[in-house]
Amino acid sequence: MANTLRDKVIALYRKIGDYHYAPVDGNVNGKHFSTNHALTALTFLMNKTQLALGDPGWGKTTGAQVISSLFSGLPFDLYQRLMMKGHPGQYEEKLVARPHFGALSKGDERVVWQGYIGMDALIVDEIKHLPKETQALLLEGIRTGTWTYLNDSIVEGEKPTYFTSNDWGEANGEIMEALADRIAVVIEEKALPPQLDFELADERVKKDLSRPDEAQQCIDELAKNNFQGFKTTL
Repeated sequence: MANTLRDKVIALYRKIGDYHYAPVDGNVNGKHFSTNHALTALTFLMNKTQLALGDPGWGKTTGAQVISSLFSGLPFDLYQRLMMKGHPGQYEEKLVARPHFGALSKGDERVVWQGYIGMDALIVDEIKHLPKETQALLLEGIRTGTWTYLNDSIVEGEKPTYFTSNDWGEANGEIMEALADRIAVVIEEKALPPQLDFELADERVKKDLSRPDEAQQCIDELAKNNFQGFKTTL
């Protein structure tokens, strides 16, 4: 039984390979392991920022979602529903918050925060597609742990953050220098042998990590708290 925090971390780490495949390319004292899984788990545990590179469909976003779900205890499908998808049209109201239009019509200035801000881990898919102005807002939230919109702000604190990108170069934009400086870990997801049973891994995720009813309850609770976050512990 996992009694200590170290035991719990090791037990959770050993489960990752059931749900997400990555090359077993690390070796320490004769023990083989996946460096991508280890670095992604350490990113979560140490509240760091990671960039995952690789072609579409190679599991960059899924890996972050699986590990965030395992280590936070939150449903996998909650991380699927509450993440930021990068594209050129993502500006402040889509990234951070928007006015509460019902309250605004009554002359009351209130803010509705974007739900992904309240998660235990921030996941931003295709970071290079975000405009520089939006990346600057993201940087400020990551750097300070505080998110500000209009005259309101919330303090979420330091969190693990995962960026993904489909390419190394600048064909689809680039990460602003100050935000790139926050990236502690860069991994590359590579093509894997076709004999791996990806359908089985998907079935395990749905069976063990996906809890649609609980995910909806979490979203409802976040909404009651104006999408300010909640904390979970190992």
